[in-house]
Amino acid sequence: MAVRLMRLAFRVLALLLPISSAALADDQEQCFKAEGQDSITACMRLIESGKLQGHELAVVHLSSGLAWSKLGDLGRAIQKYSEAIQVDPSYVIALNNRCAVYNRQREFDRAIQDCERAISLDSSYVNAYVGRGDAHRLKGDYDRAVLDYDQALGLNPKSITALTGRAQTYTAKRSYDNALRDYNSVIELDKNNAVAFNDRGVVYTDIRDFDAAIHDFGEAIRLDQTYELAFGNRCSAYNSKLKYDLAIQDCNRAIQLNPMNASACVNRGQANRRNGAYQQAIQDYDLAIQFVPNSENAFFGRALAYQGEGEYDRAIQDYNKVIQLTPQDAIAWNNRCWARAMVGQLELALSDCNESLRLSPNYPFTLDSRAIVYLKSKDWDRAISDYNQALEARPNNASSLYGRGVAKLKKGGDNISGGNADLRKAQEIQVDIAEEFKRYGVQ
Repeated sequence: MAVRLMRLAFRVLALLLPISSAALADDQEQCFKAEGQDSITACMRLIESGKLQGHELAVVHLSSGLAWSKLGDLGRAIQKYSEAIQVDPSYVIALNNRCAVYNRQREFDRAIQDCERAISLDSSYVNAYVGRGDAHRLKGDYDRAVLDYDQALGLNPKSITALTGRAQTYTAKRSYDNALRDYNSVIELDKNNAVAFNDRGVVYTDIRDFDAAIHDFGEAIRLDQTYELAFGNRCSAYNSKLKYDLAIQDCNRAIQLNPMNASACVNRGQANRRNGAYQQAIQDYDLAIQFVPNSENAFFGRALAYQGEGEYDRAIQDYNKVIQLTPQDAIAWNNRCWARAMVGQLELALSDCNESLRLSPNYPFTLDSRAIVYLKSKDWDRAISDYNQALEARPNNASSLYGRGVAKLKKGGDNISGGNADLRKAQEIQVDIAEEFKRYGVQ
């Protein structure tokens, strides 16, 4: 919206500026394109000509700032917008544009100041409410953000930027019905809005409606065949649908579009790992870690791949990193407990499982892990107790049934018949469960 308003201002100004030569006329036309270094150079010549003053000069500074912003040089963009404001302190568009750049630089308080100043000058300026809403949203002040977007939509119910901002805020608040309503409105207004389809797909992913998500990501890709993010998101959705080959295809395309896409590398690693291609998965996670050295998801996924290969020592090293990055992750503590149990580090394993259960009491997977620690420690009673609790949550889990059966048989006495019953039921659920436990060192 801001760009369209600026273009209108430029067209009007083209009729007003006194042009004394063909060269200046050419510079004016090139400057107002606000595209690339040529526009910046043309704007500079207009400024240095000394023929412009007041608002006319401010518009040229604005155009130069917009060109710098498009080139990604935000510092120079702010400098030019500031010069426009200095020349014309009531220039609402320049204040709004500087607000937008401050948002991109995550200087949200400065963004809010600029947008509030723009609103004080023109209380009907929709984009200033959107810009302030964006700043509040990015700060995590979601309620204020919604109020700003509401005000913008009160002025223009068809403002796509306001609807999109409010949808993003509702998504962050996990108010998914409201987010979907706003994205539906955006798409109704602009059926070729690839970003809206992608973002609505993210909402569907969050509510685990993966079929709807895949459809929306597909629409985004249909509209933009180079939409790297949509390919990566559909890859993730296919993983959730257990369609690993399709996931790999999409992640391959996302990585082709951006070879440093760490998220796509992680998602492709997940697909390869679940396909049993552990070495390929490890290579994917290696790439992700190369691009994002503190990627918790990459270290976690690589640890699981190392476990799949039986390389428990390497898995433990990666879980160390995950726990360092996210010490409140109960699953990571549980998984390291399991890996340590597999290499006979039983005391350390027990400590990890206890910490996991402190963080997430009665977590059945950790109860199962601690039970195998007790099983390997020949503490039959505690093993049976943990398996009992685990089976309350997951009564048909073959691992817990088989482990409890082994513990009961080892304890002997009146437990033998119950132990045999557990083993039979476990083998009915998972035929190769006995072989799996042999690999764990339990028979």
